Amino acid sequence: MTWIERHYRLLGVIAVLVTLNVFLFFLGPQQVVDSIGVSNTYLIVFIIATVGGMSSFTGATYASAVITFTAGGANPWLIGLCGGVGVFISDSLFYLLAEYGRRVVPHDWKPTLERVARKMRVLPTKTVLLLSYVYHSLPLPSDLMMLALVLGKYSYRTVAPVIFLAALTYSILIAHFGSLWS
Repeated sequence: MTWIERHYRLLGVIAVLVTLNVFLFFLGPQQVVDSIGVSNTYLIVFIIATVGGMSSFTGATYASAVITFTAGGANPWLIGLCGGVGVFISDSLFYLLAEYGRRVVPHDWKPTLERVARKMRVLPTKTVLLLSYVYHSLPLPSDLMMLALVLGKYSYRTVAPVIFLAALTYSILIAHFGSLWS
């Protein structure tokens, strides 16, 4: 079995993301919003944020969609709110999957994970949450932050408010950045 046959799903996802970015790049923002409709842009941003959010592979697609829609005339506050809620859902799902993965890792990996958890616990919880907020408010992949929080054994109840506020902050900032071109 060749590499392409084994990874056809990954190649398909990459092809869709590249096509979406090219589509958004070559069409003007006003044309995109006019063809989709302003009311549908909020739903599309929510779906893009929920499906991909700010992960390592889909962060650029999400940011370019938000910028395009706000530059095309959509309300940046509503785009930021819809996108922020979607990113929060996406990050929450990734957190819960990482939490499950931490519990089912092979037995020989557990000492290494415990060492990482002890290193993560050196800083006070409030400092870690503040650093998480700042990190997530930047255009960086949030899946790395979620993985670090899971390895540090921070509960979802502790990190959820920070994830939510950071996702809203990032999405609203990106949306207002896009509105500069309208």
